[in-house]
Amino acid sequence: MFLNIKNKIMTYLDDKYNNPLTQELLNMACSLDPRFKLSYTSEDDVGTIQTRLILEMGRTAHAAMAELGQTDPHGETAEDVTHPKKKRPCGASSRPLREPHRDPLPSSNDRL
Repeated sequence: MFLNIKNKIMTYLDDKYNNPLTQELLNMACSLDPRFKLSYTSEDDVGTIQTRLILEMGRTAHAAMAELGQTDPHGETAEDVTHPKKKRPCGASSRPLREPHRDPLPSSNDRL
């Protein structure tokens, strides 16, 4: 009886996970999980999985930047790249600098 149940389970699992596309999806998911990484992936598939991950990350990053209207991964738009912002010292405020207020020098006519 137990062997019959075991055989049915094994047949079911073999049918479900024997598909190469399913196996590739599982390998991709495991490689992204920090607990597993590529430890359960066969050595023959490691190179293809790494290549596919790199391509997918690039495609996703490109699509996200296009959606946000950005041109490079640092979040700069094309306008920011052509006209970079001026750097200010750490303690500088965002307002422009003003000349300090000074009293005018007394003229010769203002003598007492």
